[in-house]
Amino acid sequence: GMYAEDLEKYDPRSKKSAFFYTGPESLGRPEVLRHIQKLMAMPKKRDLILLPPSRKPYSKFISGKLGDFYRYGEEHDIDLDNADFMVVDVPFGLVPLEVDEVYPLSQSATPKIRDVDAIEFLQEFVDEFSGYYEQVLIHSRVLKDLEIEPEDNLVEEDIRYAKDDVKKIKAIADYQFGFGAGEALFTGKINIEKSKKTGKIRHIYDGKTLLVNMRASDSFLVLSKEGARRLHSAMPSPLNRVVVNKDSEPFALEGKSVFCKFVVDCDDKIRTNDEVLIVNEEDELLAYGKALLGACEIKELKTGQAIKTRKGMKK
Repeated sequence: GMYAEDLEKYDPRSKKSAFFYTGPESLGRPEVLRHIQKLMAMPKKRDLILLPPSRKPYSKFISGKLGDFYRYGEEHDIDLDNADFMVVDVPFGLVPLEVDEVYPLSQSATPKIRDVDAIEFLQEFVDEFSGYYEQVLIHSRVLKDLEIEPEDNLVEEDIRYAKDDVKKIKAIADYQFGFGAGEALFTGKINIEKSKKTGKIRHIYDGKTLLVNMRASDSFLVLSKEGARRLHSAMPSPLNRVVVNKDSEPFALEGKSVFCKFVVDCDDKIRTNDEVLIVNEEDELLAYGKALLGACEIKELKTGQAIKTRKGMKK
């Protein structure tokens, strides 16, 4: 059969349907593996603060004093700015609050009752992941969920989570495009425009220049011309890139779609529906758009469209 690692190559990052946890086999789904790889790769703050699940998206329903926490690892004064806040939940293990609206992290449904495998998975994951941090604060309800005996190191301070839209969009960019993308995209006079109806972030500007739109369905960032330019200049090749040959260069510049047969190379991490940069073999930015296929399909197929180009860079 196909293993999850292989399956992952053909699995779009975002889908119309929610992710349903149907039991232990869901823990091996491509979405879960992909999220865990991202967590492992992300730069870690000094401390980790682990919270129980609430309604989704968690970050929207978390406010005020968060409850009782127990301390593990070294003892430091708590610096909430130097802490990663994450929710412990099935099937994604740990969900950073900053990115919890990104598909499928909040577009997922899990039963209230935890099966033995799920509890074991969470115990092992929390145990392993805690090793990346100097100090870990675990909410009393998480300890109960994971059947861990609390030690008598109750934290005296109030633990609160400060919502910060700029931090959030930077974290989403890092999660989506690779670490460093957030700083690269969101510099200048950042203006965030929200939907009047839902309060969700819709458009992000530097002054009056559009950088990205945020898709309501999955909270992924959709590049504008300036966004594509910033991402390209800050992120090294081959990240987020599809390389096209000389013949197709003029078409790409004009914003015509890119066909598989003109693709010379591409970032192996590209999946269907990802935002991509279209470059020539000298890594000059020609256009940007949305992948219609994953990297391995683009490389294998000799016919058909690979990228739906949004805009060419030609003035």
